[in-house]
Amino acid sequence: SDVLQVSDEYGGDLFEVNPSVDPGRGNIDIDSDTLDINYVGIEHIELNASGGEGGTDSLIVNDDGADNVWEVRAGRFGDLIEIDDRETIDYSDFVDVELVNDFGNDIFRVHPTELANFSGTFTVTGDATDFDSLEAIGTAHTDTITSGPGGGPQGTVTVNGVSIRFGTLETIKLVGLE
Repeated sequence: SDVLQVSDEYGGDLFEVNPSVDPGRGNIDIDSDTLDINYVGIEHIELNASGGEGGTDSLIVNDDGADNVWEVRAGRFGDLIEIDDRETIDYSDFVDVELVNDFGNDIFRVHPTELANFSGTFTVTGDATDFDSLEAIGTAHTDTITSGPGGGPQGTVTVNGVSIRFGTLETIKLVGLE
């Protein structure tokens, strides 16, 4: 399987992943075109920020312009983002992470309790003209799940102490697996 690995040494950078409509193809933009990495035929992306060394890197993952189901949970290398059947994205040591849908009806299934590779905020942002939803998934054990205004543009959902900010979404679904 073809893997693209991108690591940052010094911090203070913004990584922006822009998948194409075609799976395995897209680009990673570091600091607004300071470094632009185009990829083709990639099955997995590993992004390693310098956050673990006191860095301040942030990550934005944009959608591909289609209706998608996003699955966000613990991965092998870090936290894992899967968007339908396209290339997967593992990330590690980022401060802030944001998932953005600019077009289409998307479902964001996030397992907050499993996420460990961001130290600041985790935000899900939908598209104002389409129907997007966030599903905050608990564990197979007793969960504490809350949701309310504040934090993000619309509010914040917290699962077992891990907060997910959200904005421009039509529905929020809190799912306990017990």
